[in-house]
Amino acid sequence: MIVNVTKSLRYVGVEYRTPDMNKECAVRVCMCFPDTYEVGMSNLGLRILYHMLNDREDTVCERCFMPWVDMLDAMKADGMPLFSIETKREFNEFDYIGF
Repeated sequence: MIVNVTKSLRYVGVEYRTPDMNKECAVRVCMCFPDTYEVGMSNLGLRILYHMLNDREDTVCERCFMPWVDMLDAMKADGMPLFSIETKREFNEFDYIGF
């Protein structure tokens, strides 16, 4: 299904200098923020925790943000679950999910 979604870069995870999400790890964490990417990434606490967890050798931490209404409608129409922005993993692939 082709959908016209505003600000689609919110969902593709193309940030500069992101940690290695494919490294060997014992724990996979997904931190979820109950608002859009722009609001969540302005939260200093989220950014600090994200980098602290990814600095650990045994942990990979990814993020998930609330989709905007247009993307949410498209996801519901396709039966698509929420996913992390870095690797597009679904929640059942994580050891821990934090909100």
